Amino acid sequence: MSKLTPRVFIIRHATGEALIGEEKLICTSLLAHIYVSPRLRAKRTLELLGLFEKCPRLCEQSAETDQLVEWDYGDYEGLTSPEIREHRRTNGLVGDRPWDIWRDGCVGGESPEDVERRCDALIKTIREQWHGPAMHDGNVPGDVVCVAHGHLLRAFAMRWVGKSISNSTVPLILEAGGVGILSYEHHSIDKPAILLGGSFVVKAENHKSS
Repeated sequence: MSKLTPRVFIIRHATGEALIGEEKLICTSLLAHIYVSPRLRAKRTLELLGLFEKCPRLCEQSAETDQLVEWDYGDYEGLTSPEIREHRRTNGLVGDRPWDIWRDGCVGGESPEDVERRCDALIKTIREQWHGPAMHDGNVPGDVVCVAHGHLLRAFAMRWVGKSISNSTVPLILEAGGVGILSYEHHSIDKPAILLGGSFVVKAENHKSS
């Protein structure tokens, strides 16, 4: 195996299997491990990806982890943004700036610091258990898949490159069904990076004229 820089694919629930395969974005032979949120939507997405059918060895290389559970919205669970603003006004929490989950967190739920700690713990595990060994020995797979949720995965991406989620000035979007890629510059585990574009092969289909 050539010396490839290992990656983390962060997948928001609702992704299908079109990106999975030996000549596709997520190459099964390069996968070392799968982490998935225990929430039903994330587990269903992992099932629909078809990874275990395409690569049976991954059945023993996957784990549910609470570190990927969506941000705990606490008292704001199920509320719209206007309802959250009203809730905060009623409880005397209105300040000079409008509520922002990244800065203010959720009453009765998680703060940005709580979410950062969860992300940091999983990032540490990935680097020590999978990416470090893969960089040292090019003969072992190193790619990791994380299947989870919108707010959590955006926080994960920011923490991947060492940015505080409460002070970041770079807004990130990960749509339902979206895939983000995290890796490293110069094949160095000390230089984590967000991979903006990856190359992969899409086979052309042959169409017969009627």
